[in-house]
Amino acid sequence: MRDTESQSEPIPSEFAISVREDRGSTAVEISGDLDLAHSTEAENAIAEAEKAEGPIVIDLTDLTFLDSVGVAILLMARGRDRQDGESRLTFIAPAREDVMLVLARTGTDTELF
Repeated sequence: MRDTESQSEPIPSEFAISVREDRGSTAVEISGDLDLAHSTEAENAIAEAEKAEGPIVIDLTDLTFLDSVGVAILLMARGRDRQDGESRLTFIAPAREDVMLVLARTGTDTELF
């Protein structure tokens, strides 16, 4: 017999993304889970930032989860940035070790940071 009261369901992480002008650059802050469920929002926000002039900073500090779709979104943004010749995109690394580990194990860390 299972003791359901002693087992707790994981609390889903809230996803949030914002795009704002910050001292001559465009900042995209992503927090929570960057996964398939939030891929369209993330892609749209990054595309919005790419339309602006000047540097773009994608802040991943408060990212709590990253799946393969999230990795692909970040790599596609880096790829588009490099196509233009002059790189305007800077990534701020996630604070969570487990999220950084996903980036390291996929080799994405060397592409982004």
